[in-house]
Order: sequence, then C-alpha cells, then structure tokens
Amino acid sequence: RLEESITMADLHVILKDTESLRRVIHRMKPVFGYMGLLFVQELVQQFEERCVPERRMEELETAWHYLRQIMCEANRLARKECMRLNEFNRLRA
Repeated sequence: RLEESITMADLHVILKDTESLRRVIHRMKPVFGYMGLLFVQELVQQFEERCVPERRMEELETAWHYLRQIMCEANRLARKECMRLNEFNRLRA
C-alpha cells in the first residue's frame, strides 16, 4: 500500500538511510504510472535519482517533504476517483 511505503520512506529519512529511501521510492514509482499520474511518477523518478550517498540528507529531506505532499494528495484523489467508479459500477449492476 502506498501509505505504508510513505511511512517507510519517512523512517528512512529520519534514519538518514539514503539507499533504503531510494529503494522504497523506486517501488512506489510505478504506482503513479498505473494511475495515469505521469507527472507524479516523473517527480518520483527525479527524487529517486537524487538519492545517492553523496547527497546531503538535508537536501533530500526538503525534497522529500515536497514530494510527500504531492504523493499524498495524488493518493487521496485516486481513492476518491476509485470510490466514484465503484459507485458507478454499483448503480449499473
């Protein structure tokens, strides 16, 4: 689930574990593509590319908080759309 992955990423940011953060981000990336949120998928890709040991974690923290907000909003919108589609299907069943 996306929420669990976001929580794991939060933990890796706190622990300053760049490689584990990169792996979690990498696994989240296709979710946004499947939802058709290609802009968000691209932002996730850009963040993943920044997750290298040489990068200062302070820089990643700032970028993570921005990306986290976008991912949470995208997830909220996707859930809302899913509920709308389920209702549509329910009414036609």
